[in-house]
Amino acid sequence: MASVVEFIPITGLIRARITAVGVGHNATLMNLFNFAAAGIVDAASVASVATMLASWVTNHYKGQVSEFVRFTSVEAWSGELQFGPMSTAYLDDVGTAISSSTIIDYAWAPLIGLKTGTRGRFATGKWYAFTPVLVTVQIGNYDPTHLDGLVSIAEQLLTAAGENNTPWCVASETRLSTFPITDFKPSPRLTEQTRRRPDFGR
Repeated sequence: MASVVEFIPITGLIRARITAVGVGHNATLMNLFNFAAAGIVDAASVASVATMLASWVTNHYKGQVSEFVRFTSVEAWSGELQFGPMSTAYLDDVGTAISSSTIIDYAWAPLIGLKTGTRGRFATGKWYAFTPVLVTVQIGNYDPTHLDGLVSIAEQLLTAAGENNTPWCVASETRLSTFPITDFKPSPRLTEQTRRRPDFGR
């Protein structure tokens, strides 16, 4: 799996990436998610994560995203073996949140904090959701209703991942451990997603 960062193996980890592009704009967006395999990380468990995440995009995520965002793929791969199994699900789903304005800024993204039952920065994570419609962007912050919607779909993913026996988790590269996500903390302030490392993340 190509990456701009050094590969750090973590036992039992499955990583997954959702990729989208701007509709009519030159923009590429990525989200990285981590999941903990209940058993060994093999081709079947990796493929199940790709399928599960693609279904979540189609049924939940795209409803919170601007019509100027097109989901293109979900990739899942072993986080414990650098050249381990990988699976890709291709998408052609456009966001269904529609606004009267065609103005969109792909540099900004709503931030949802990922909380676990363990204290410390190594056991917390962040999800920068893809671009919403302009109407959700207020002066210096996001509409609380939009953030509530993102928390709702995050809970949907948490449930789906648990039912798939691959709990959504935070992966700590310093502790070489995974920490199951238990709750979400939305941040109302505008967040510039371009300051993050999009293919690393948590």
